[in-house]
Amino acid sequence: MERLEGSLDSIDVRGLVRISALFTIIEFVRMDIIMPSYLARLGADPAALGLIYSTGAGARSIARVLGGIVMSLVGWKRLVATSFLIRILSYLLLSYSNRLECATIAIISISASRGLETPAYLSAIALASGSAVARGFGLALSLRMAPGIIAPLLTGLIAEHASPIAVFMISGTLCLASLVMVVMSRNWEGTSNFSFKRCKHFLSQQFALLLISTFTLFTAVGSFRPFFYYWITDELRQGYATLGVIVTVSEILALFSRVYSGVLAERIGYSTAFALVGVVRSLSLLAMSLSSSLIVVVASFLTLRSIMAAPSRNALISRMVPKELYGVAYALVGLAADMGGALGPALIGYIIGKYGFQIGFTTLAAIYLVFTAVALQLKKLRSIDVESC
Repeated sequence: MERLEGSLDSIDVRGLVRISALFTIIEFVRMDIIMPSYLARLGADPAALGLIYSTGAGARSIARVLGGIVMSLVGWKRLVATSFLIRILSYLLLSYSNRLECATIAIISISASRGLETPAYLSAIALASGSAVARGFGLALSLRMAPGIIAPLLTGLIAEHASPIAVFMISGTLCLASLVMVVMSRNWEGTSNFSFKRCKHFLSQQFALLLISTFTLFTAVGSFRPFFYYWITDELRQGYATLGVIVTVSEILALFSRVYSGVLAERIGYSTAFALVGVVRSLSLLAMSLSSSLIVVVASFLTLRSIMAAPSRNALISRMVPKELYGVAYALVGLAADMGGALGPALIGYIIGKYGFQIGFTTLAAIYLVFTAVALQLKKLRSIDVESC
């Protein structure tokens, strides 16, 4: 894949800020920090935990495809508003029920709401990024995830000194604030220039390889965090506050690595930067599997978070399909990600339950190497001029 030259001058920074602001608010609380341990206390063992997250990934994939198709008819803001409403109702369910069944329904609903919003959000970012797509995505994702600097620690402190229920209630309140912002906006138009005749782009070898590599990547990505958090709190006997500090430091790093990953992708090529993610993360997980020392674990986790795949992956998508297919394209790649996310937690949950965390993390390292091998194949293919097709 040929390297795309671009500069920040072509990026609509104000547009990226406006789009990201709706999502920045809800990122001040990180429910995923406490959810694995919370589900375990309600009776979920590692295998059940993996099954719950896999089911949530399946629901997210269905909603993501639906969102990509419907976006061209109703506009991205209506989809976002619907997503926030579903999430608010899910947080209410979590707040007023302490049963595993209800918590499972809420987790699945929250996953579906996130899937519904993703194609619209990513399409809006791609359109606002001009020619420097990778840098645009790096900047937008950093803007959205900026609260991650304090969110893990804040969430851990709230859960430890109040309760997980307080975390759910605060999350619902923040979602309500974002919903109000969306509803107050007057821009609800949809897009009318969608054409099924140009869907041939989805049959290209490039796009097939991108789907396969994304599936493999998220088989590992979707499996790691729940079991890492569970490992830290329940196996290494660290408190929520300690976990919050660890994740907070990683989010500070990630805030800059998203931008850096976008700049790096523009310099060395989107496909090369995409594949490099697998190498770095595989080495990090191997180190983590060899030691349970908290220092080694933290160093490995920070290394894993030092490079991001999203800027290069989303930029690759924008260069494979025309603009009117962005919503469907991001939905299809998201579907591949969710399929990997559905397989990964159940697989790794079974492996950890039977063989332990060391074998589980080693398996994740091997999956990342497979991803790297597939992603490198994109480098051998020529770019498609989507505007001339």
